[in-house]
Amino acid sequence: MNQIIDSALLLRKENFCEHHLLAYFFSQSHGLVKGILQYGANGKNSADLQNFNLFEIHWKGKNEDLGKLKVGLARSNQSKFLFCKERLYIVNLINNLLLDLICERENNSEVYSCTIKFLDTLSANKKENLKNYYIYEANLLNHLGFSYDLSRCALTGSCSGLYYVSPNTGAACTKEAGDVMKEKLFVLPQFFVGQEDDLDQDLKNADKLNFYFLQKNFHTLSSGFLKNRSNLLKTFGL
Repeated sequence: MNQIIDSALLLRKENFCEHHLLAYFFSQSHGLVKGILQYGANGKNSADLQNFNLFEIHWKGKNEDLGKLKVGLARSNQSKFLFCKERLYIVNLINNLLLDLICERENNSEVYSCTIKFLDTLSANKKENLKNYYIYEANLLNHLGFSYDLSRCALTGSCSGLYYVSPNTGAACTKEAGDVMKEKLFVLPQFFVGQEDDLDQDLKNADKLNFYFLQKNFHTLSSGFLKNRSNLLKTFGL
């Protein structure tokens, strides 16, 4: 019998059978953990079992088993997004990405830390939330092995004035070096390199760039992710 004791964010819960739920958690040190919560549907803690609430979890089972879960609420995060449509769409997108891309019982502590940090930075500033979400996506790509190379221009070696990103390599180049083939390149969102010019245009550029690399590198993106992303873009007019 194996066990996992960890901090974790609830991502999904489903009715499993009478008085039982199948719950999916993103844990600090063990990646995606799923298991059966006994009496979860009608138990005293059922009201706490909301997506992105933080729990202390105790999982027991055999390697290939679903296993059984006992959980205790550590922190509710509902007030950060529940009553704001834009923030809810963003959090739902993160939920989709984690369920689609994070492996079971594989340490992804850096992604976990980024997720907690993102939840803590949600604010009333809608565009700032969206900017931080696109930065979160880029960090997720990086942690999963598909990072952009924004350290210097791949053509000239310059560390400043980066403007384009190659769809083939994810490497950046300056405007002067890339203009000759600009139709084949993505425009780099300047907030990816700590600069800020036209935020509205940067948000559009970030969406195009990230979405391309997510689709290129992962074939497991769910219909839920695509639907939530579409809703988000419509809400922000992108």
